[in-house]
Amino acid sequence: MKNQEDQKKDTLEPSQVLLYLQQNPNFFIENEEILKDINLTHKSGQAISLVERQVSILRNQSKTADEKFSELITNASNNDKLFHLVRDLILQILKLSHASSIPKLIKSQFERIQGVDVCSVIIPDFTVNESCDNLRKVSIESLKDNFPEIFRLKKTFCGAISKDKKMFLFDDSSLEEKSDRNDIQQAKDKSNSDIIREIHSTAICPVIYENEVLGLIGCGSKDENHFSPTLETIFFDFIGEVIGAILSRK
Repeated sequence: MKNQEDQKKDTLEPSQVLLYLQQNPNFFIENEEILKDINLTHKSGQAISLVERQVSILRNQSKTADEKFSELITNASNNDKLFHLVRDLILQILKLSHASSIPKLIKSQFERIQGVDVCSVIIPDFTVNESCDNLRKVSIESLKDNFPEIFRLKKTFCGAISKDKKMFLFDDSSLEEKSDRNDIQQAKDKSNSDIIREIHSTAICPVIYENEVLGLIGCGSKDENHFSPTLETIFFDFIGEVIGAILSRK
C-alpha cells in the first residue's frame, strides 16, 4: 500500500490543474462527460452552467476594460487642460515686470481650474523684500513642521489633510496686511474659513530652486476625489520648479 507521502506526490496541485487547462483550452469539449460533475454557483447561490459563468467573466472583464479606457480618456483630457494652464501661467509670469505680482497671478490661474475651490501661495523668504497680495506670511520652519514629507520628497502631495493643516494652508488671516483693502475684500476674507471647512482634498506643490524648497502652492477642492493620492503630479511639479527658477531671477 502507498504511504501518505506517496499519496501526496500523486495529488495534483490546483496550480498544476490550472496550467494544464490553460495549455489545453479544448479539454472540456473533448471530455464533455465531466461537465455534469462540475459544480458552479453564481453569487446569488443559484447553480449556473459553465457557459453562463464564462459569459459572466467575459462581461466583467469587458466592463473593467471600458472603465480603464474611460479613465485614460479622462486623464488625457485633464492633462491637456493642465498643459494649457501651465503654458499660459509661465508666459504671463515671464511678462511680469515685478515679482510681487506672481502670487496673485498664480492664485487666479489655479482657481480657474475646474474643481479647485481655493488656492494659496506660501513663499517665506519672498516676504522680506516684497509686499504683495495673496502671499502667505509664515516662516520656512513652520512650513517644514507642518509638511515635512513634502520638504523631504520634494514632490507634490495629493490627498486629504487635517483641519489644522487646512487652516494653516488656506486661512487668509495670515496674508500680508494691506492698508488699501476695502470692505468687500475683508468680507471675502472672512468667508474664507467657511470654504476651508468644505475642503476635502488638496494638492500641495513645492516651489523648488536648485533642489531647495522655497515655498508651497496649495490647492483645495470640495471633492474628496479631485486630488486623490493616485493623481499624476508631473505638471504640478513642473510648475513648482519653473516658478522657483523665475523667483530666483526676479
